[in-house]
Amino acid sequence: MLSLLAMVAASHPAYAWGHHYLVSHRALEHEGITWADTPVVVESVDSLLAADSAALSEAIDAHYAWLLARGSDRFHRQVLPREGATRADLIRACRLHPGVHLPLVLRVLPGGERHGFPVAPEAASPYLHAVGPLLADVEVTREGSMVPAGAVFATFTDEPDWGFDHELWGYTEYGYGPQPFGKPRGESSKAPFHMQFDHENLLTRALTDLDEAMVPERIDLFLRLSEAAFSTDHDYWGLRFAAWAAHYAEDLAQPYHSRAVPSARLPWYLHYMVSGDKETIEAETTQLSANRHFLYEDFVAYGLQQSYVEDTAAVATLASFLRTGPATLNYRGSPLGPDATAQQIVDALTGPAARHAPIIDETLRTSFPPSMTEDPQFDYEQAQVDIRQVLAQVSPTAQEALLAETGKDFAQAGAAARTVLVVVGAEARLAD
Repeated sequence: MLSLLAMVAASHPAYAWGHHYLVSHRALEHEGITWADTPVVVESVDSLLAADSAALSEAIDAHYAWLLARGSDRFHRQVLPREGATRADLIRACRLHPGVHLPLVLRVLPGGERHGFPVAPEAASPYLHAVGPLLADVEVTREGSMVPAGAVFATFTDEPDWGFDHELWGYTEYGYGPQPFGKPRGESSKAPFHMQFDHENLLTRALTDLDEAMVPERIDLFLRLSEAAFSTDHDYWGLRFAAWAAHYAEDLAQPYHSRAVPSARLPWYLHYMVSGDKETIEAETTQLSANRHFLYEDFVAYGLQQSYVEDTAAVATLASFLRTGPATLNYRGSPLGPDATAQQIVDALTGPAARHAPIIDETLRTSFPPSMTEDPQFDYEQAQVDIRQVLAQVSPTAQEALLAETGKDFAQAGAAARTVLVVVGAEARLAD
């Protein structure tokens, strides 16, 4: 039976930041990024594999050697043919869902310039669609056309949410093993690939399998593939693979992806352990945590979206957190550089996010209406909330506090994206 903490992790769709593409686009506005407007040639995965599958094969082999060296028991080694590799071969070698189709698309910035032809968002993925005021504007690009490098990177930091990790547990040939947390179907089936609970307390660790997540594995694989693509002059795919790695890194800057129940402290645990009605406590705690998580997602997604079309201090401040500050993540007192590993990136993110989780949770509780943050009978997801109406109820003082705390998480998210780009050598490849 899953414990409470595992239930909470299972209850959340494994989204971290709504609109990853906007998080990444703002992160590229940092003064240290000089290449975002550099044009790159759109290339299908089939063309990439026809030209240079050997380099990708070597990168995948190196990833499995890394898994073996770190003692992982959650993999069965896959091989990418050095010649004649197909799209299906690459997806299998990466242990992604076989339904992934890797379309040639771009996300369109709110009010932004188009580079291709408008299509329904479902053309990119069945998991991508507009929800209320949150836009999903997508266009198709043609192979061989030129598009800005920054648009490629920003677009495809969304892509791991388009089906990479959904419902993988039945594919026993991949060797992922028993699902540590999450539900086997639906959005939370991907949770162990997008959440990393490395900083729970001793009681949590004793009662759950929350420390069995696999985010470092995803980051390591896609860093290696990005470096291989750049080394063989496939800049489009160098950026796209880097974007995949950045997605998982950005996820960990979101406190609800690095701490299972931010509101739980020692008195809560003691109460839970001696309670004769654990099921009620589980249900209520799960619902409250989920509601605050969803509120945070929608707040940052809508605020970022509006920063492109609205001239107010609040949305400008929100955007500024992503494009200012350190160029890369800080790890043990020093900035991460080109030799940073996937595990160092994860460690640099999960510690600060886990420490900040109780603070942002309390800020959300006190900023938004109590009917949404303190009532376990309220279900944010089922209520189909319009975030615009909710934000209208937040006082100026509460808004300032919420922005200040969000800034700490966004600073980490922006640095996470840029750290990935430093590791894969994007500046050297793309700068004028």
